[in-house]
Amino acid sequence: MSSASQIPEEKNHYYDGKIYRTFIDPSLKHVRDAITRLVPNGSKIIEIGCGTGDQLFNMGHKIKEGLCIELSEVMIETALREKEKLGFDHLNFVRLDATKLDKIHDKSFDVAISTLVIHEMPFEHRLKVIKEMKRVAHRVILIDWSFPLNPFTKKWGVHIVEFMAGWNHYQGFRSYMKHGGIPQLLEQAELKLLQKKVTTKGLITIWDSVA
Repeated sequence: MSSASQIPEEKNHYYDGKIYRTFIDPSLKHVRDAITRLVPNGSKIIEIGCGTGDQLFNMGHKIKEGLCIELSEVMIETALREKEKLGFDHLNFVRLDATKLDKIHDKSFDVAISTLVIHEMPFEHRLKVIKEMKRVAHRVILIDWSFPLNPFTKKWGVHIVEFMAGWNHYQGFRSYMKHGGIPQLLEQAELKLLQKKVTTKGLITIWDSVA
């Protein structure tokens, strides 16, 4: 796999890097573990929006190869430092636009994963990204805010978290909920749901699917 013909515009957030690794990654430990259990030993994995690489590091001991697609240079730098510490030479981190992975061949990977990323994307990018995941991998695992959320959580908890992430991020979340969340996107992408696992007291759902 060669790099894309055009490097996308860098996209960083104030919480990227050390803040995310210190406060967010630990809170997702049980979610990371659940995803790792779903992935067969010896798999080739591509992760869209991998952040600090925490998910790939979690499953690094059991997969054959891992490729992270990320827009934030700060996140990639953080991940590369951790990769060096862990000695996971079979994991790679690159900055590419996930809406057009034209340099990656069809079905190059066993599983494509994306965790808490789809909801923050602009509306017009979500389906494109999921279709690319479907094209390059045999199986697609999407992890994001549950849809629907129960009224109390939807009104207070998650909305506050998303608002604190930034206005554009929050607008993406509101659009995600308005347009049916992951279930609607799975239908539009013509992906068949194999199993669904609800975690974090109903806040986050893991959708495991195939074409």
